[in-house]
Amino acid sequence: AVALWIEVMGRTLREEWTKLDKYRIDKYYTLIRHALYEVFVWLGNGGWARASVETVAASIHEGIVAHVRPNGIRLHVADILSDELFRAGAQTLDTESFLLIIDPVLAEMATTEDAAFFRRALNGLVLDLISKCSSDDAMGEDGTSTYANMDIMRVQSRLFELASSSETRDKYREQVSQMRRRMGGTSIRTPTPPTTTLCQQPITTHFRNPPPP
Repeated sequence: AVALWIEVMGRTLREEWTKLDKYRIDKYYTLIRHALYEVFVWLGNGGWARASVETVAASIHEGIVAHVRPNGIRLHVADILSDELFRAGAQTLDTESFLLIIDPVLAEMATTEDAAFFRRALNGLVLDLISKCSSDDAMGEDGTSTYANMDIMRVQSRLFELASSSETRDKYREQVSQMRRRMGGTSIRTPTPPTTTLCQQPITTHFRNPPPP
């Protein structure tokens, strides 16, 4: 039911988008943000069950991200997806679920002809994750300032795969590689009082060959 709701929402937004003035578009942006947040809360309440996560990720792709026109809807989703995931699941979201949800956006980012979508997805997902793992600025719903269960090396490995993939456009390959290296060199803050989470581990490894499975 949730998957169908996402796809119907995407179709309705596409049908109405060209009829909206700038004031109503802002309200629709807020609606999209709220809808994604509630979907992620629902997933979290269900323990981030893999089948549910995969279904929601596919619906976000098929209902929104895969549609180039109108482009503003998927650009907005690229901007806010990481924010709403963090707000809903900073303490409960595991790395596998995070990657499952963002992967359709990453795949579209690497293969799209739309340079604007590439930039927005790279900044909204990858740079945002680096910021949330290295800055006091990020804040979850419960006051959490970093992901509790995020293994950033797995995200780095996924970026390596994207940069190496034959399906990734050549003009994007170096930028994805640079972002992977930047993620690997992130200086992770030490919270007070000290606690240890996977997200707070300093990562310095730069893969020269594909990482082992």
